[in-house]
Amino acid sequence: MEIFHELYGRYYQNMTRILVATPCTREVIEQTIKEQGFEESMLFLLPEITDKAQWNLLEREGEIWYSKLLYEPYTPTTTLERRWLKTQLKDERTKFLLSEELRTKFLESLKEETELYSKENFDYFDRDVLSDPYQSETYQKIMRTVLTGLYRRAELLLTYCEENSTVQNLEDGRKKGKTKRYLPLKMVYSMKKDRFFLYVLSKEPKKHPEISILKMRFVTEAKILPDFQILDCSTEKDLKRNIHSKYALIRIHDERGALERFMIQMTDFEKETREEGENMVMVKVYYRQEQTQELIRRFLSMGPMLEVVEPGEIRMKIIEKIEEQVRRFF
Repeated sequence: MEIFHELYGRYYQNMTRILVATPCTREVIEQTIKEQGFEESMLFLLPEITDKAQWNLLEREGEIWYSKLLYEPYTPTTTLERRWLKTQLKDERTKFLLSEELRTKFLESLKEETELYSKENFDYFDRDVLSDPYQSETYQKIMRTVLTGLYRRAELLLTYCEENSTVQNLEDGRKKGKTKRYLPLKMVYSMKKDRFFLYVLSKEPKKHPEISILKMRFVTEAKILPDFQILDCSTEKDLKRNIHSKYALIRIHDERGALERFMIQMTDFEKETREEGENMVMVKVYYRQEQTQELIRRFLSMGPMLEVVEPGEIRMKIIEKIEEQVRRFF
């Protein structure tokens, strides 16, 4: 059962923007999909929009597309949606996304609604045991500071402790680490690890800036530098140019929902998709060298529906691991 009807999802919101933009050309439709959708949206969404036999929301006259609706789309707030929102507000991770005052205000407005589910209803059999310390007030304060820096496009002064560091411990048991200047680029959540990761550009003096991925659980202090701001800088462009030094080319045999499972599994990686034939999709997954082992583990979990085309390094390691498993059991 889906919590919301599809009209509340990204595809519907994308379609809404296209309908509002009409009359327009196909180029405008494609650009809207690219800017507002997911990596694979062009693959799935464009045929649905332009084919009369599918959604039938647009009509074409020459090179111009027109909306067939009399009014702009509207999404009402339902009881189910309010119950879901209350459930999310009770999630421990929202404590650093919202101030306690605002969170309390929202919960008060939803006091007549019952929660849709509780975390006790779920059993994560493949998730890392060690998640981020969401209950820690220090962690919550750091997350709010970092997210504010991201929103303001401001430089941050972060104290980061490496995972295997043996430096002095703080009062709450976390290690102190080293303090450096960073430009925050992007915050990513890994569902499998139940952790947050921060993509940053280091700003050390007399050193060439480079992209790093910081585990938020090892950031012990955070401060916004008000006199420094990222001006005329495309963080997404910087991210792709610096962080996508490597990619893996994957062939997905889209049977038994394999493509959907793969996309969910790889939500924290940048991807490009293209259709190769019937029930066959090629996916380019961008990664850093230190993410190689994590990629191999995820690829192996997909079974025979996934084939690594390149690079040869990952392909060979997967073959070796499969051969090792065969020797163990047979």
